[in-house]
Amino acid sequence: PYDADKETNTVSDTSNEGIQGSLYQVRITENDTVDWIPVDHTSRSLTDAEKKFSPIEKESLGCSWCMEQFCFYLVVKPFTHWTDHEPIVPIYNDRQHPASKRIDKHRDAVQDLQYQMAYLPGEQMPCDFGSRHAQPINHLSITEQNKLGFDNGQEIYVRQIINFTNSPDAI
Repeated sequence: PYDADKETNTVSDTSNEGIQGSLYQVRITENDTVDWIPVDHTSRSLTDAEKKFSPIEKESLGCSWCMEQFCFYLVVKPFTHWTDHEPIVPIYNDRQHPASKRIDKHRDAVQDLQYQMAYLPGEQMPCDFGSRHAQPINHLSITEQNKLGFDNGQEIYVRQIINFTNSPDAI
């Protein structure tokens, strides 16, 4: 089970076929070794439109989509997001870093999360298999695809609504 007091990591990988994202928490063993304990996993195929994205835009989509899928775990605490696509790391870690409009959109979708992007070499990537063997999506309706967070270019993100009519006066 998820423990809000433990260090949390997300990992994503994107292939030409799909995306896999995983959520892990760090456990220190009795021997002082570090174990990553899996908490949750998710994957999906890419749409025909997403398959036409450039490689860096596919990886950006994978990072953003993964963090969005696990946002209910991540919204209140800092975490590290791991990717095997090294060029995307500085783009996400520095909002001033120039990026394409599509990557900007992906970064905007997770701008309220407190993450640090990090590089994980491909041979250590636990999400590789799931991204390359994603389940087909052609049976899903557009409504179902929207619910699952597919990139159709029309997302609206709301994390919190504050009702000022019921709040106390500042004085």
